Amino acid sequence: MSDQDGRSEYSHVVSVNSMSADKLQLAPNPVKEELSIRVSSGDRFDRLSIFDPTGRIVLQQKVSGNVINLHVADLPNGIYFLRLSSSASQDQAMERIVISR
Repeated sequence: MSDQDGRSEYSHVVSVNSMSADKLQLAPNPVKEELSIRVSSGDRFDRLSIFDPTGRIVLQQKVSGNVINLHVADLPNGIYFLRLSSSASQDQAMERIVISR
């Protein structure tokens, strides 16, 4: 790919291991105040991020364990994307969540 001045540059390729939906269970979805996230045993994530539809991070926190209770009452109604990731590996899991009151 070339930019405006005709120069081109290659980006470093990074491998990401994406987890399938059966590794992650969210309830309830749509959610009003608190979302329960259950990660299948053996999977270890330490970071949670929630993005709005534009890709802006609206919530980010450190997590641990296989059951995470997430308070979302401060977020406005809408569609969001939840991503769990690991700093020790490049594993991640992403799911869509709906906040509706």
